[in-house]
Amino acid sequence: MLTAGLVAWLNTICLILSGLFLLLAAATMLARRAMPLALVAALAMTGVWLGFIALFGQFSFAALVMESGRNLGWLWFLAHVAGAGAPTRRLSPIGWIYVGLTSVQALLLVLLALPALMGFKPVILWVQVESIMMLVLAGGLVLLHNVHAAGHRDRTQDIGLPVIALGLIWGYDLNLYAISYFGNAPAMLLAVLRPLPVALALGALTLALLRPAAQPVRLSRPAALRSIGATVVAAWLALLALLSILLPGSGHIYTAAAQGGLLLTGAGLGILILLSRRFRSYAQVWIAKHFFAHRYDYRAEWMRFSATLHTPVATDAGVHDIEGRVVRALSDIVGSPAGHLILRNDGGFAASLSAAPALAMLDWAMLGQYLSREARIIQIDEARAGTAPPREIAAIPDGLLAAREHWILVPLLHGEQLDAMLVIDRPPLDRTLDWEDFDLLRAAARQAALHLAEARSSAALAESARFEEFHRRFAFVMHDVKNLASQMALLSRNAERHGQNPAFREDMVATLKYGAERLGQLTDKLRGQERVQIDTLQPVELGALVARAALTLQLRHAVEIHGAGEFWVDGHGATIEQLVGLIAQNAMDASDDDQPVQLELRRADGQICLDIRDRGCGMSDAYIQHELFRPFSSTKAGGFGIGAFQARQLAEAMGGTLSVTSREGAGTCFTLCLKPAAGPASESAAA
Repeated sequence: MLTAGLVAWLNTICLILSGLFLLLAAATMLARRAMPLALVAALAMTGVWLGFIALFGQFSFAALVMESGRNLGWLWFLAHVAGAGAPTRRLSPIGWIYVGLTSVQALLLVLLALPALMGFKPVILWVQVESIMMLVLAGGLVLLHNVHAAGHRDRTQDIGLPVIALGLIWGYDLNLYAISYFGNAPAMLLAVLRPLPVALALGALTLALLRPAAQPVRLSRPAALRSIGATVVAAWLALLALLSILLPGSGHIYTAAAQGGLLLTGAGLGILILLSRRFRSYAQVWIAKHFFAHRYDYRAEWMRFSATLHTPVATDAGVHDIEGRVVRALSDIVGSPAGHLILRNDGGFAASLSAAPALAMLDWAMLGQYLSREARIIQIDEARAGTAPPREIAAIPDGLLAAREHWILVPLLHGEQLDAMLVIDRPPLDRTLDWEDFDLLRAAARQAALHLAEARSSAALAESARFEEFHRRFAFVMHDVKNLASQMALLSRNAERHGQNPAFREDMVATLKYGAERLGQLTDKLRGQERVQIDTLQPVELGALVARAALTLQLRHAVEIHGAGEFWVDGHGATIEQLVGLIAQNAMDASDDDQPVQLELRRADGQICLDIRDRGCGMSDAYIQHELFRPFSSTKAGGFGIGAFQARQLAEAMGGTLSVTSREGAGTCFTLCLKPAAGPASESAAA
């Protein structure tokens, strides 16, 4: 029994749908694309029919009249669609069906409207109405099937969505009238739910009118598979509901046994589907074979393949395993649980570390040569059966043929070169590969080979960078070793002439001690980093350090020191000595033997500065700006171009600066500026 509230809701929904159908009819008429008048009429008649349902009731005289008009409008639309692609205007056998259905529906319309037109009270003969409606609706569904089949043969227009919309409306109405006819009373529950299929049809029609004609709507594979699964579940529940109605009349014992059997059967099927990978694979293959034109959903497969290749996988060593990603991405295409990668190396081909141990012991040379020439996907079962080409059988290692779990072998080509081979194990559902498998595997293998080549290039580049870093550090060391070797050579020559002089021996011991310290520092530098780092700074007296460095330098060249007093700075003593030695060495190389190198200490702008000046050939402004402080750039024959670059790094590591002024033909002056520090004398005075 329908309540007043339910009737009100039904009328409201029908009014809303009526307005939407009329609005869609108006939009279709005003659309820029040429729309058939039959479609506009069908949409408008459907809207008016829904309005009459809301105003006068589901089975009222006015609603039945407009329902007949609605059916005539949609039959007109189907006739227009079917006749649009006809080569002639002659009436086909299908066309006679249109004429017959239209005549029957028009007859019902006349039977309903004639009494009212003659001034009599309308009389509804339900048996005749239901019989004629069932005939028209069943014939309309047959016409829908023919129109849809013709639309698939001729892709000039896609009518899938309108067919779905009409199928929803007419299929639901056919059930409504059939149940009413056999039940001798209107099926009120179906009548209440009637707006639901109409609303779905409205959505399908709206989408059909909005989307471009060249973009047919199809379910994706996951949606289709889930829909099939939902249909199976719904059919199972319907069977249970039917048996629950029929079984109670056959006795309690048989009823309980049947219900128990159904329960066990359902549980067994559920466990089989959930736990059996082989069953799921078989179901997927069967559905793909019988429901789809192609085995693979190429968009979904390629997105999954790309996502697998680009998702890092952490191995036990803590590195990202591109080889494992390649194996998994290619194996997943054919549903295989595992694969084994055979990689090219300097000696030919060898199994990767993640491959099966038995494959690591096989000789892959002949197979690598064969695939480099043929570049074909090998089905190992064909080689086992002896149906493969003889050269292919001879190239496959015997150990690979003996292990029946290995299924196919895919070459990974980078350009024209075979970079790797992938042995894919047998999937749960063993099947024969077809052209779609070969095409997809071949394209995916080339993409995977590109990723492997990129990974190898990245590893080689990283190794090259490590060697370059070592060479750079070694160049610094060679520069200092060259300076120490020059000092040792000069010391040995002077020892022959001044070896008996006590002062010379004292200087020689100091020089040897300094050389030993420098060699130790050079060893540490080889093990360290390129960028100079100084952990701690402390107050040091710059004048004493300069005098100590000059003591060693004077063995080679004349050195003059200017500047009186104490100059305390924040720095590192050994680093300052090394820095002064680097700059002074370059100054000596640029000076004539009779031109001394001048070291001058001074205070300027709140800093302590050391000027190292020579009267050599000088440098141009362009060379100072672009080349002087760049490593491995030198104007001296046999020079490493390290001195100025390293000196600036040392100065910056102590928080100071190193600048240079020069004039070609007049000489060069390097200026080292460091932050002043409080010396012992100032600390005592403060105390």
